[in-house]
Amino acid sequence: MSFLDDSVPQDDQMRDRSRIFEEFLESDSPIYNYKDDIHRMLRNDHTRLIVNIDDLRDYNREFANGLLKHPTDFLPAFEDALSNLVQRVHDAEKHEISSKSYRIGFSGSFGDHHISPRTLHAAQLGKMISLE
Repeated sequence: MSFLDDSVPQDDQMRDRSRIFEEFLESDSPIYNYKDDIHRMLRNDHTRLIVNIDDLRDYNREFANGLLKHPTDFLPAFEDALSNLVQRVHDAEKHEISSKSYRIGFSGSFGDHHISPRTLHAAQLGKMISLE
């Protein structure tokens, strides 16, 4: 088995995760509306969208847990989904997006991933934490 054979499933997995994150960002929920937040981000010329982890947990608990426990596997797909949405919704006359990189920030309840510097341990390496 070659290295290239192993990367194909990861690419498929990345595309699937990106698609689900796009669906989340485009979903019509009475609680959150990230489509409006994306438009506001573009209008204000910002490059970071703040997503409440609780909203994602309500939409797809597996992906919220994946972000907290394996951010290197899930965060690139989420940021790819945001970039794809920005490409689709931006107005070329109003927004210059070609030289920008769009990122995701998180707020909300991190549960046991919310720690203080005193309680920081090596076990949290590679995981998403909220440091107070």
